[in-house]
Formats: sequence, structure tokens, C-alpha cells
Amino acid sequence: MRRDPGIRSCGDAQGFRTADGRKLRVKKSGGHYFHYGHALEPDRARRKLRNLSRLYHDDAGVEAEIHGRPPRFYDDDQKVKRFTGRHPSVMREIVAAADWTYTSRNPLIRFRREYFWEDVALLVKHCTGLTLGVHRNYRLIK
Repeated sequence: MRRDPGIRSCGDAQGFRTADGRKLRVKKSGGHYFHYGHALEPDRARRKLRNLSRLYHDDAGVEAEIHGRPPRFYDDDQKVKRFTGRHPSVMREIVAAADWTYTSRNPLIRFRREYFWEDVALLVKHCTGLTLGVHRNYRLIK
């Protein structure tokens, strides 16, 4: 990414735009990134959710959010693939020290109202290659 004072973070830090609000013109770099923000041990993830919920809810709302989670914190019907690659060097020691695992049933359709459109979009992507419902803060150039 080029450092440019005319580029600003936009939205809830979800992307970047020019100072006058235009989308950035970007090119694929071929690089990959690894996001470990949701790969927390369940008790640490529960603490993180509690702290984040305090920004938006009162004490009763925070407790409702926490108690609405499954016993092991993570739902077992998330669409994730087992990672078989090599972790970046800065994460290897942390990953090796982990004493818990997550196993997903990885269902084709979850039959839960909150995932309906996400599952439809995923089926369309598998069948056609088209990605639906994704907001992009950039314009891809060839």
C-alpha cells in the first residue's frame, strides 16, 4: 500500500477512501493475509465480547449477549475450512501453544434465519463464481 496523506480510513475502519470520499483504484497484489482476531481461546473470546459489548450496551445487555453464546463460545455451524498451510512466523509459537480446537459441522445450509442470505450468497458463489452482497470500498483495476 502506498503511503498517501490524501487517503483516509472510512466507515468503521473497514476500508479506505480519498480525502474527498472517492473509492481507491487498486490492483491485486497476489499477497495473502491471515486474520487471527477470531481464533481466540473461548474464555478470551468471551472476555473480548464482554469488553466490546460494553461500548454499545448497559450491564443487562452485556450479560444477555454473553449468555446467548454456546457453552464453548463458538457456534459449531460456521463455514470454515481447516487451515493446512504454514502459519506466519510471528504466530507459530502461539498456535503451537493452543490447548483447544474448533470443529465445524460445516453444513451446506444452516437453517437459521440470521444466516439465510449468507448461505444463499455462498451457494451462488459456489455455482457461478459471483460474489453477492459484498461492499467494496475500492475499484479494481486490471
